Amino acid sequence: MKNTVENSFPFITRKTPMKNILFVSSSPSGWNSYSHQFASHIVDDLKARHPGAKVVVRDVAKEPLPHVDAAFATGRALPPEKRSPAEAEALALSDILLAELEAADVLVLAVPMHNFGVPSTLKAWIDHVVRPGRAFSYSEMGEQALKNAMASAKAQSEKIVREFAQLDSSPDTTLSGALA
Repeated sequence: MKNTVENSFPFITRKTPMKNILFVSSSPSGWNSYSHQFASHIVDDLKARHPGAKVVVRDVAKEPLPHVDAAFATGRALPPEKRSPAEAEALALSDILLAELEAADVLVLAVPMHNFGVPSTLKAWIDHVVRPGRAFSYSEMGEQALKNAMASAKAQSEKIVREFAQLDSSPDTTLSGALA
């Protein structure tokens, strides 16, 4: 798997300084999940390349995040000084999660496929960190920063899935099974 990481992420080299790795795991199967095992190999490889890097683990399956509510939705559109106490409280966890993401030099996601989508626990994490003014901003071109990040992540993940499928090509392994 080390070759997979090296080939998939040539821009992450020993020469690239890396201080923080954010590892978000979302499989209720934990270590029994192929996605968790594969993502753990990526984290291990990154730690070997960057021994001084700090790894922050956010396991949203073991510690599910609350889904966003009306106070969150209203509060995220307001400047901090104009938020009610309920809105400020609703955004407090989101601020912590965003600080973890903003501090990360690289984000590693362990994501199983559930019913052709991501687990709701990961969706809750995404809802907390994708906030206008922090994760992206609106412009004439739309949510450009977010679109660029998503396109890059999609291209890299498709390449990893193809390479992972080649690593374990036993007859009883399917691509959907490899992602579970």
